[in-house]
Amino acid sequence: MTEHIYDDDYTESYLDQLSKSFDRSRELGFGDSQKVETNDRMSNAALVELQGLIYEEVYPLLKGQFHFYWGNSCQLLSAHAFAILTARGYKAEIIIGEVDVNGTLEFDTAIDSLVGEMRATEQSSSGQEIHVWVSLGGDVIVDCGLPDRMIKNYKFPERYMPPIMIDRASSLSRKFRARHMPMVIGDSYLAKTNQIDTAGLVRDYRKRFGTAS
Repeated sequence: MTEHIYDDDYTESYLDQLSKSFDRSRELGFGDSQKVETNDRMSNAALVELQGLIYEEVYPLLKGQFHFYWGNSCQLLSAHAFAILTARGYKAEIIIGEVDVNGTLEFDTAIDSLVGEMRATEQSSSGQEIHVWVSLGGDVIVDCGLPDRMIKNYKFPERYMPPIMIDRASSLSRKFRARHMPMVIGDSYLAKTNQIDTAGLVRDYRKRFGTAS
């Protein structure tokens, strides 16, 4: 893996893209249920607590259900991570977009294609060139699919890669040379294009945890 150095703070750029993704989703008619804001601020202490929840509960729950390679399953994994976090009382949002790894766009995601799939009357039979992750508002990202993908495609040392990425956008840029590029809010997109019922998953996990709706 040839190093492409990112030594600047990616936070401002990420938050600007996130804000535009919210605006774009509202314009397209599926952003009315927006659950987080770009100006949400998670303290470092709260982030450490969240990381503990991800590694001690979310990861074991997902690993117990999904035994396959995760690098091509970001939609399914993000939907479940979103549902678990929501059931545990966190404000979370599924985000659809692109990710730049070491200077390479992983999926060549195009906004026009996302819009076309949302407006299509039939589900496309071709693969979706998108990346999906969970936003906790502000610059905090939970990415379940990218670690496996980077280990396989970029030979990133597995011993240095967490099973799930959970950190601020700028930290992920510096540590892993991975830059997330938000385009639209994702729960309506997943429901329309992939029949993933995130609301149903939230209900299932709340029942499992015994938490209130």
